[in-house]
Amino acid sequence: MDASKFTLTDYLKWKEIVLGYRGAITQELIIIFLNLAETKIYPRFQSQAFKRKIFSVFIETLQNIHKYATPDETGFNNAYFLVREIPDGLQISTGNIVDTASMNSLKLKLDTIVTKSEVELKAWCKKKLFEERNSQFDSVGIGLLELAIKSNNKLVYKFRPVADDSFLFTLEIDLTNN
Repeated sequence: MDASKFTLTDYLKWKEIVLGYRGAITQELIIIFLNLAETKIYPRFQSQAFKRKIFSVFIETLQNIHKYATPDETGFNNAYFLVREIPDGLQISTGNIVDTASMNSLKLKLDTIVTKSEVELKAWCKKKLFEERNSQFDSVGIGLLELAIKSNNKLVYKFRPVADDSFLFTLEIDLTNN
């Protein structure tokens, strides 16, 4: 194909994209995404349990952007949120800029999480929720544990340097409807 004649409609993967956004993630926008999920995404699936899983992952990923994203020069967190269809489910992808301290914290948490089995993750999450806190368990957030559990520990993440003390943090979560 001649690159000079390429248009966005030629991009073959558009049919897989259910929802996409790039810009500042605010609390108001999170509500809009949840409303879109209810009207545009939930009808594609019969399982109420899967719909709850989608809702939970939407909330947690968007809250993570809100919590960890480094604001740009305008004071907003410039991020992306993308939902696309995959066989038997959805893939939720996020990306946002983080500083070195946030990158180090997230990397430590995620590196620990991906080494655990689903049984270990559930036990760890339960312990964090119901037992006395201690330093071993306080280092990993419940939200990240729940993302790993809901995705059957299929979290894929990367940190790419974009400037001094700035990294693009990308996270992909596959949710299967089974």
